[in-house]
Amino acid sequence: MFPGQAPVNYLAVEQVDEFVRRAEQLGAKLIVPKRPVPGMGWFAQLTDTEGNVFAIWENDPHAGQTQSTAGSEVGNARS
Repeated sequence: MFPGQAPVNYLAVEQVDEFVRRAEQLGAKLIVPKRPVPGMGWFAQLTDTEGNVFAIWENDPHAGQTQSTAGSEVGNARS
């Protein structure tokens, strides 16, 4: 965190896409679209109606994998 930067609170959600859709209906604004953290999960950042930044997190050990990498281990691609 940088001086003067407020902390960002993360909320665990079942599905990032569904939460973003509902939050936008209620007035939140998406500032960082859904992005993978490979092998861990997905996150997105939003602002609430008062301008406060918050983030959401969806656990998914397959996040960031593509069809070509799914089912392979790092350095040990299965044939």
